[in-house]
Formats: sequence, C-alpha cells, structure tokens
Amino acid sequence: MAAIAQTLGVHSIRPTLPEAFVEQYGYNIRQAAFQSYASSQGMRELTCFVEGPTAAHRDPTTYPGGSEPSRLFAHLYEPIWNPDGSVNQNNYYAYYFYRLLPIYGDNVRFWEIVNEPDFRYGTGLDAWLTRPPTPDEVPNLRAPIFHYIRMLRISYEILKKYRPDAYVTTGGIGYPQFLDALLRYTDNPDGGKVTAEYPNKGGAYLDAISFHSYPSYSLHTWDTSLNGFRYSRTSDLATDQLLKERQAMVDVLNRYGYNGTTYPVKHLLISETNIGRRTSDDRTGTDEMQRNFTIKVLVQAQKNDIRQLYLYQLGESVNAPAPGVSVSGTDELALMGLYENLLRDAPGAQRITQQGQALATTSKLLYGWSYDAARTTALALPAGIQGAAFGKAGAYTYVLWAKALTDNSEVATATYSFPAAWNLTSLERYEWDYAATSAKTSLASQNITLTSSPSFFTAASSTTPTPPTPPTTPAPDGGCAGTGSLLREQWDNVAGADLASVPTTKAPTSSAPLTQFEHQTPAGGSTRYAARLRAYICPPQSGSYTFWLAADDAGELLLSSDEAPSHKQRIASCSGWTSGVHDFGRYASQQSAPVQLVAGRRYYIEALHKQEWGPGYLAVAWRRP
Repeated sequence: MAAIAQTLGVHSIRPTLPEAFVEQYGYNIRQAAFQSYASSQGMRELTCFVEGPTAAHRDPTTYPGGSEPSRLFAHLYEPIWNPDGSVNQNNYYAYYFYRLLPIYGDNVRFWEIVNEPDFRYGTGLDAWLTRPPTPDEVPNLRAPIFHYIRMLRISYEILKKYRPDAYVTTGGIGYPQFLDALLRYTDNPDGGKVTAEYPNKGGAYLDAISFHSYPSYSLHTWDTSLNGFRYSRTSDLATDQLLKERQAMVDVLNRYGYNGTTYPVKHLLISETNIGRRTSDDRTGTDEMQRNFTIKVLVQAQKNDIRQLYLYQLGESVNAPAPGVSVSGTDELALMGLYENLLRDAPGAQRITQQGQALATTSKLLYGWSYDAARTTALALPAGIQGAAFGKAGAYTYVLWAKALTDNSEVATATYSFPAAWNLTSLERYEWDYAATSAKTSLASQNITLTSSPSFFTAASSTTPTPPTPPTTPAPDGGCAGTGSLLREQWDNVAGADLASVPTTKAPTSSAPLTQFEHQTPAGGSTRYAARLRAYICPPQSGSYTFWLAADDAGELLLSSDEAPSHKQRIASCSGWTSGVHDFGRYASQQSAPVQLVAGRRYYIEALHKQEWGPGYLAVAWRRP
C-alpha cells in the first residue's frame, strides 16, 4: 500500500500500532514495514497513533457518567518511573509506549494518542467549556478526560527522555471545546485539580494538535428568511470551512497562552480530511469538486502553517456509481480515495482517481518548495482569485484559481495579469492532471484566464543553449577522431530525492550507451532510481565553454581538468525539477562558470541524476567559444 501511495508523491503516511496487535504478533511485527517506508518509499516524519489495550490491560471500570467500561488502559496511575529511572512495567500504557520507541522511533515524528478521542454525535459541545466531558460523551474513551490527559503525560515524559526530537499530539480531535477542556484540566483523577503531584494542565504534555476536518458536513447554515438551510457547497467554501476549523483550534490555544509569547506555539496537523466525490443526502460531491478541493487545501495548508495534512484515504472500497447518482453516507466515505476500489482491482491494476492525479501533480510541482508570503502578497490577487507563490533556490511556482462561490457549482472564471515589474515575458502552465499527462502550455504573463480548477505557473526559461556535440573517441595522437557515446548506469529502487543517495560505489542494476547527453524516462517507466552518465569530451576548438544542466528531480554535472575522473569538480547543479528537459534557466546553479578547454584534449565528464517518482529526465548542454 505504501508503494502505490509513493507513486502518487505521498511523502508520509499514518499507521497505527495498537497494544493488542503488537502483544499478539510481537512488537517487531511491523519493524521492517516502517523501515521500508523510509528506505524504499522515501517516507519520513510518519504520524502514528497508539491505543487499543489488550483485554488483560484494559481498565474494567465503568466510571460515573458512563454506561460501559473504560476503553483506556488500567494502571494509568501507577508510577511512570521506577526508582532507578527505568519505566515501570506495572504501568501498562507506559511500558507499551516505551517498548515501541526503540523499534519504531527512528521513523515516527508525531505520536498521536488515541484516534479521535472526542468522537461523538449530537450537540451540546459548549457544555465542555465549563465542565469535563462525561465518559459516555466520548465513546472512544469511556473514561474521565483526566485519564486521557494522564496518557498524554506518560507519553510526553517517556518520549522526551528517549526520543526528544519527536512530538506528542492529540489523536485527531474534532472539537475546539474538547481542546479547551484538555488545556483546563490536569491529569489529577480528582477532578483534574492542580496539586503538587499533578502540577500541569494538559497543554504542557502536547507538542502539537492534530485534528480531523470533513467540511462537507458543515457547508450549510440556518437562514430564517428561507426558513431553511443556506448551502455553500463548493471546493473553495469547503476549503474555507477547513480553515475556520483550524482557526477555532488556534483561538483556543491563544486563549491559554500558546501563542509564542507566554508558551511556545503548538504545531498543527490535519491527520484526516476529504470531501466525497458523489452526493450523499444534502452533501454535494463530484470528481471535479473533490480534485479541486485537494489542490486548494494543500496550498492553503502551507499558507496557514499546517505541518502535515493527510487525505482520507488511500483507496476506495466500493465502486463509484455514474456521476450524478447519490450514495449512502457509508459509501460517501468509502468513495474518498486516491485510487478506485482497491478491493476490486488487483495489485498492478489499480486505477487512480482524479483526486489522486491532483495530489500527484501538486506533489510533483510543489514538494520541496516553500510558501513565500512576500511573493504571494506581491501577486496582489483580486477578490475573486485565490492562490499562492512558492519559492526554491530563487525560482518560483505559482498556483492560481478563480474562486467557486456559487452553491453546487464549480464554474468560475477570472482574468489575472502578473505584475508587469516582474518582467515575466513567458510562462509555462500546468493543469491538475499534469502528473499523468506531462502536458503544459506556454503563454504570456498578462490577461490569463483562470477557472476554479487550480493551475500551476512557472517562468519559462530564457536560456536556450545548444546540446553538446556527442563525446568523441580520441585518436592515437591525442586529437579528436570519430563520434563516441556516453555510458549511462542506473540503480533501481533507490529512496530519496537528493544526490547523496546515488550509490555509485555499488554495481548498477542496468547500463546502456547513449549517443547524446540526455535521457528521459517515459511515463509508466522506472521510478525511484538513481543514475550516472559519464564519458570523455574532446573540445573541437580551444576557448571558453559554458555548460548547463536540467534534471527532474535533481542532478549535478562534474568535469575534470583532464582525463582523470579523480580530478572532477562540480560545475553545475539542479536542485529540483525544471519545467522541461530543456529548461536550462530555472535555477542559477544550472549554469556553470566559463571553463577553459583545449582542443583535442580529453576531459572526463560525469552527471549524477536522482528521480524519486514519476517520469524523470536529465540533459546537458554547452555553449562553445
């Protein structure tokens, strides 16, 4: 499953390790899988939620306000630590959590404590602002909230001793009123009171807040003039609703001083979000709305300091009916996926949804880039347009769209012109399905027509050097005679997108000659590979040469001062994808300084290439004297 997620540009996943599971099958049961997420799929900074005690370790108590026994661990109030500083095995949760860390700690950044601890149906949530939730009001706990805060404290104390660079977070909460209660009470079983034994409230044991957002359920408000609901069912208004829910969490944090002044700011994660692609009840769903929401929410997450965002879910579990056919609420959730029905399709035959294509395109074009607030402000977007600028190594990618604000419609258009002072004479435009089609268009930077489907824009390259002449085979007297070839070596299944992962000391998986200094992997070809291209060049005339390099995902060009490979030095590099195989002007580093070469002499030249996923390419060009 992680492998097919990786093919769409997914860079993190959210697994779980319940105690009942690891106790039955062994704590090492998923060690190899977690290691492969990093080593094979390039997925780091995983989020993992912990919960699910064994029957023997579950608290059997039915607490006041509850009709069923607790779903949490027994012995939570046993000491966390033994006198010698080791973890107390009689504290079942503490010992379970401690045992996970040496096995999985290298791969997990965020530890979520109990998935959806505040899950509930119904209203009356504001009562939690003045009293704690009762056990029956939080059916995933069935225990006093103080017991949940106790789990946060246990997790925090153990994690900060053994894995201080990792974070404790809530397990995908849904309500700011629950967060308010966490920040109001301690882990004291006597009403959450502050005492010497229980000095800190719940916020002290949280590095981050993870929450879930399914905005389709909130895209309506009661309108007395209509004597009914007023609806706002579009991808933009769904994204706005998610941001409102984020802000509600931030407002609670600020109220209790987690604002960067009184106390440190908490990281924010959205560990589940999505909207359906088929209508259910009064919740509109279409493929277009879902795919637009995907790109918009990923862009807005970066703009609004959301550290991680997970779309629910990898694959669907039912067949989608024809567009326009409504589905049940259960099937609405089942039709949230990056792939169509994975219960139907065999491995290797899975089909990507439009949402999956939109995610893949966004990851392809924006992964490794940073939101640039100043550049975004300088776009001076009018009211009907939304978007952002992202920067990397002096280059920019822009995502822009017309805001869909009419209920039940994704139809919206607007015209935009980039600031004239930027002198963007030409742009490359990419649409939501670029990862699948590799299609792009060139256009002027003025009077651009936008729709509600986000488009990506980059400045077109103004540098068009010519490809180098094919490497030559030196004649016996040292002159250049005849046309030779390059050797291209490829290593398959190499994780990572940086050049440090190119395993040049190992035997390659395959090798082949090339007659030009360029290679492209076709759509559907190899992914997650590393490559080296090497040869000797023999300049046709003496003088100053300039070299250029283009690559996707990354590449570097090395040239020796003579024919000895040991004398090679890096002369150009490409730290991220370019707009095409011959885009030699995206980053300043793609162009070398002038290099003096002597006609008829051999010079060793080498290019390293790393492609993480999707079609890739590397090309070298030069300008002769």
